Amino acid sequence: MYRVMIVDDVQIFRRQIKNLSIWGADSGFKIEDEARDGLEALDKLRRSSFDVLITDIRMPVMDGLELLKAVYQEALVPCVVFLSDYGEFSFAKEAIQYGIFDYLLKPVEAGPLQNLLSKIRLHLEAIEAREAEVQTLKSSLNASVAPFYPEGQVQEVIASLTGERFRAHSQFQAVMRSTYETLDGDWIKTKAVLDKVCLEIRSALNRSLTWLPEFLDESEVIPVGLEWGTWRESDELGVKADTGLAVTNLDDAQGIDLLSQRFKALVEVLDTLDPWGNGHPVVQRIKAYILSHSESISTQDEIAETLYLTRNYLAECFKRETGVTLGDYITKVKLHRAMKLLSDNAFKNYEIAERLGYSDEYFGKLFKRHFGMTPTQYRQKDNRNL
Repeated sequence: MYRVMIVDDVQIFRRQIKNLSIWGADSGFKIEDEARDGLEALDKLRRSSFDVLITDIRMPVMDGLELLKAVYQEALVPCVVFLSDYGEFSFAKEAIQYGIFDYLLKPVEAGPLQNLLSKIRLHLEAIEAREAEVQTLKSSLNASVAPFYPEGQVQEVIASLTGERFRAHSQFQAVMRSTYETLDGDWIKTKAVLDKVCLEIRSALNRSLTWLPEFLDESEVIPVGLEWGTWRESDELGVKADTGLAVTNLDDAQGIDLLSQRFKALVEVLDTLDPWGNGHPVVQRIKAYILSHSESISTQDEIAETLYLTRNYLAECFKRETGVTLGDYITKVKLHRAMKLLSDNAFKNYEIAERLGYSDEYFGKLFKRHFGMTPTQYRQKDNRNL
């Protein structure tokens, strides 16, 4: 049974759709949940999987188009349908850009909805068939390359990422290079091994740095699979990625470059948020608390009380060991959390400011001073990179 969510700020419209007799075994679709606005829907979509999202366009808090963009960015639902009045087709062009499946005119009638669900079923079955085929191929490929997995090198990379990081990028490039050479330049097999490498590194970081998801999405931690490029074997081009490897296809070179660059960017983010390696134990405790409470933390007294230290000792120790004031570090962490919240598109700027303990005006000035652009400009820049 395919799972459906209905989103509309008017309860009578939600009830009218739910009361149609088409839901259940005959259609293969069941309404599992509903929401009053896009923000409530987005929260539920992130916590539970759905196959179909049927949403109104004009809603308070977060409208249907904003919801569609977030769903597209995070790949939360394979099929999104807009509920539309006759005058709302101006949204069509932008909605198509973000993968809208179709429209339904309000009030929704059983016949058109039944026809649409039939089309959706074919679409979802095609997706399932492709995924099953890909999974079969992956299983076969992974079995063939398992003996070549560089476990020791991968553990060295993980150890560097969670400690002193100055060697991490070169170690990761060494993994890429040795895998390629061991597999005699077979890029399909190389990618299969590197996918597993990336997945293991991602899992290890999420276990040891439990605060990381507050600042980076999984694909930003380190890309896996289609997140890092298209791979096809070809002898048409000779390209060198920044790993120093000779790559015979432009797509492959771009994929390798992207993977290397994204890993380097990960190291830079970790160095920004969690610098100074495995230094003074008090500094490590302070960092861990701030990174885990980036939104709620408001004063240094709070940290001192939690860690059973005096405020003066806390601030003096931190500055002495790191060369950075505790207040500056707290601000930096909060602003990087703001970047993640802005990228998620789930909150307005003033709501993000409130979550971080700032006034809207001060937050805007602080953000621009640190990053050279306003929160709105950052959000627009980030959305253009979808």
